[in-house]
Amino acid sequence: MKNQNLVNEGLLLIDQLNQQQPIAANNTAVIQQLHHAPQMVAYLIAPRVDAATSDRTNLVAVARKMESTFNDSELQTLCFALNIDYDNLAANEKQGRIRELILKTQRHGRFPALLQQLDETRDHIDWGDPLPKLGEHEIETRLNIAVVIEYARPALRDAARHLDDLNIEANVVYLRHPNPGQFLSPQTSWQEIVRGFSQVMNNIKHTFSGAQLHFMLSAPGALLFGFGCIWGTVDEAIVYHYEKSGFYPVLPIMRELRW
Repeated sequence: MKNQNLVNEGLLLIDQLNQQQPIAANNTAVIQQLHHAPQMVAYLIAPRVDAATSDRTNLVAVARKMESTFNDSELQTLCFALNIDYDNLAANEKQGRIRELILKTQRHGRFPALLQQLDETRDHIDWGDPLPKLGEHEIETRLNIAVVIEYARPALRDAARHLDDLNIEANVVYLRHPNPGQFLSPQTSWQEIVRGFSQVMNNIKHTFSGAQLHFMLSAPGALLFGFGCIWGTVDEAIVYHYEKSGFYPVLPIMRELRW
């Protein structure tokens, strides 16, 4: 399911949400209201997994377990067994290479072979974690999360289109003013927005640990500075800049920025 289709389905479902009903779904998508305050609402939009779907692997759980149980040398051996060049995986750190390995085997129909190798080399580990649920609905665990912050110009559809152009499938975290199109008042403290952002991201990091985060930003600089103070450099992410109707990855966030 393309990101553009996913966000379009999510936007159609938003009007069904309220404080008493924080989750809504149709045949293809699920949306959950993660936060609601006078100056910020946040939603998680994810593809719904049908009960009849044969591939029900929790990719995020697989990535998390691989990161905690394989060192670099063992990952190279695993790639060799799968006839995959470890050095050509498009990432520099172990977590990113694990993510790229899973996505590469998926694209080429070799993910079952990867699971078989994992079972053989770490047979004491259960690689079949259940899929996470939003309410009663199972959702797809994509290895990328797009965090779209929309407090200036509309950004959600542009972000989805850009990720589709890059062939990056992502679940979407969507933060905005409760009244679409309304701007923040400089006469009002924005601290509660920053606190809400912190709560939302802690939730996402717990549920989707190991996923790559993509921050697509459309908001006042002072607010983005506050978000950056909360995020820091401990957790990795990619920050995008909007220009000429498109988003561009300009700033990888990593610990090395402090050195």
